[in-house]
Formats: sequence, C-alpha cells, structure tokens
Amino acid sequence: MTFPASRGFLFNPLSGLCTPLLWMEGPSAPGALPVQSAEGYLYLVSEVCDDGFQIIEARSSGELACLRYFQGNQKNYTDATLSCSSFGAYLASVRTTEKLQVVKNLITDSNAWIGLDDMVTEGVIVWSIDGGTLTDQQLVDNFADMEPNDENGFEDCVEFAVEVMSLNDNLCHRLADYICEKKTPALES
Repeated sequence: MTFPASRGFLFNPLSGLCTPLLWMEGPSAPGALPVQSAEGYLYLVSEVCDDGFQIIEARSSGELACLRYFQGNQKNYTDATLSCSSFGAYLASVRTTEKLQVVKNLITDSNAWIGLDDMVTEGVIVWSIDGGTLTDQQLVDNFADMEPNDENGFEDCVEFAVEVMSLNDNLCHRLADYICEKKTPALES
C-alpha cells in the first residue's frame, strides 16, 4: 500500500507499525491530535521545504518551521528582509522559547537578523510576518537582560546575539547573517 500524499511517517518500535502523516489545515485541523513522543519516532520527508530551507521541529512543543540560515553573506535588516522575500519567505519569527532554542541550535558564531523591529513607531516592537506586537512575556522569555534598550536611540531592529544567546536590538544598517522562514506548507491529501 502506498500513500503518495504522505509527508512522513510515525514508526512505533513496540508494535513495528508505521503510520503515514498528512498535514491538516482548515475545518479538519481542530479535530487533529498531536503526536506524542511515547507513540514512536517521527520521520519527515526532506522535500517539505524547498529552496534550501529545512524543516525543523522544536522538540518540546512539536512546532514545525521551514528555516534557512544565511551565513557569510551579511546584509542590513532591510536587505535581509528583501532577500527572504525573494524566496517567498520572511525574516524568522521567534515568538516562543522553543523557537529560540531552534535558533540557538542553528546559529553558533555570528549574530543574525530575525523579523522583529520598531522602525515605524519607536517603542512599538512588531513582528514583520503579521504586524503583531511583541508581548511582555515574549520580551521576558526571549530577550537578553536589559534588552531591548534602544541604545543611543537608534536600535530599531532585532537580532539573535550569539554572545548572550538571546534576542537583542541593534542598528538596522549593521551587517549581519539572517534567518528566513517559510510557512510550513499545507499539503493536499
């Protein structure tokens, strides 16, 4: 039996059975149950994300993201945003501690832009993906101590800073690596 729409499988070592996986969105999604680690091992096909993006799971939450880390070809915040757009992507949204851990695992030696800034209105920090504002909890969970601080009144863009392994605001014209993210694709069954 084959499952051409499957994008991976769940292998249960106790029963020896494999269960095909399908992404569900729309009306059927609310009834979907998350995979529990006790159910077995989750394997995903590599073609879920394209253009050199890789699907990465935040282990503790099961959150999936298609990410691509652009290392070595540093850009300012605006050019990094445009580069991501050329792939149908956006600068990564790091709203949870689980997603921050994924970023920590990707980036080891250089700061990288993520999609968060207060360029439009000083002090109103928004996610570039949807214009949602940074919550107090996201600030506490994901930023370094005493950040964001808008040092000298010009730090309007947010990066992952390797020296503190947390988010930090910095000058938007500064050159840095960057992380692009695509929405995890909805796949037809």
